[in-house]
Amino acid sequence: MSKEICSVNNCGREAVKSLPSSYMPLFQQLGLKVSLKGKRIKLCREHYREIKKIRKMVKRSLF
Repeated sequence: MSKEICSVNNCGREAVKSLPSSYMPLFQQLGLKVSLKGKRIKLCREHYREIKKIRKMVKRSLF
């Protein structure tokens, strides 16, 4: 079984989580370029943490 690689350009780390492609605006907000293969964005641990922080801030600002 081949290991998945993080979708963020120039990362190359092993992907541990994936998010739907509807999260693309969060990546643009962070300034990260993503090479999308399919309907899901595969992320390494570090990039997933970054997205999780941004997602939390956005959620707080809406409520």
